[in-house]
Amino acid sequence: MSRIEINLLPVDYRRKRVRVDRILCRRVVWPTIALLVVIVLGVAYTMNLTMERDETLTDLETIEKTIASKQKLLDEIKKLEADKAVIQRKNDALRSIQVSRQRWIVIFENLSYVLPENTWITGIDEKNGRLEMTAVTFQFSDVAQYMTELQKQVAITNVRLKKVRTVKVAKAQGFEFSLSIGLAKDINLNAGGQAQGQGA
Repeated sequence: MSRIEINLLPVDYRRKRVRVDRILCRRVVWPTIALLVVIVLGVAYTMNLTMERDETLTDLETIEKTIASKQKLLDEIKKLEADKAVIQRKNDALRSIQVSRQRWIVIFENLSYVLPENTWITGIDEKNGRLEMTAVTFQFSDVAQYMTELQKQVAITNVRLKKVRTVKVAKAQGFEFSLSIGLAKDINLNAGGQAQGQGA
C-alpha cells in the first residue's frame, strides 16, 4: 500500500527537505580528499628530496675517495714541476754564463788585436757597464791610434781618454794612459773575425 503525502501549506512556508548526503559530501568528503591529496604530495616531495640528498652525499663520497686516491699522483706531479723549474733556472744560468763568456772573448779579442806594437795593457776593470783600462806605450801617437781603432770594433761603443802621464819604463820614457771604454750589450758572438777585419 503506497503512502501519499500532501503538503497543504502555502508555497512560501514550505520547508525544503535537505539531503544529509549532499551536506556530508560538500562539507566533509571533498575537504578530506583534498587534504589527503596534499599530504600524499607532501610525502612524495619529501621522499624525492631525501633521495636526491642521499645521491648527492654518495657522489661527494665517491669524489672524495677519488681525490684521496689521486693525491699521491698529484704530489708527484707538483714535485716534478718544482724539479723542472729548478732545472730550467740552472739551464738559463748556464746559458747566460756561456753567452757572457763568449762576449768577453770577443771584447778581449777587440782590445788585443788593434793594440799597437810596444804597447801593453797593465790593468782592466769593469765599472757600471764600462771598461776602465790602463796601458803603457812608448809613442804618444799610439794612444790616439789605439783609440781610433778601438772605436771601430763591434764590442766597443765609444772610447774616452781619461788621463795620460809620463813614466819611466826600462830607463826609457813612456806614456801611461787610461781609457774609459763603452761596451756593446748585444754582441754578435761570431764577430771576432769581423772585428779583426775592421781593425786591420
